Amino acid sequence: MLAFFSEDVGRVQYKIICFVKVVVSSICLFLGNLVVKAFSRKREFEADALAAVLIDKESMVEALNSLSRSPVSFPKEQGDYAAFKINGTPAWLDIFSTHPSIERRIARLEKLSQ
Repeated sequence: MLAFFSEDVGRVQYKIICFVKVVVSSICLFLGNLVVKAFSRKREFEADALAAVLIDKESMVEALNSLSRSPVSFPKEQGDYAAFKINGTPAWLDIFSTHPSIERRIARLEKLSQ
């Protein structure tokens, strides 16, 4: 059964190797996912900055404020969209979101000079 390994590798060693591979793969996937989400948040900040240039900063801040005031609710048929975590996450959970919190987006816009 373990013919593709040397004869010195027994069943226990094989299971240990498989377990280590699963753990290392899981850690790499988790860290890679965090990098992808960080890139997505960076792009969101850049999109806000571009919108502030094209329209104006105050209008963007007001639009984001109105988003934060209105509750976000999805119909049950569209529950999968809630996974995007566009609104309503606590600040410490931003690292797991594809979008930065509205408060961070507004703060970044207010730092822009026009």
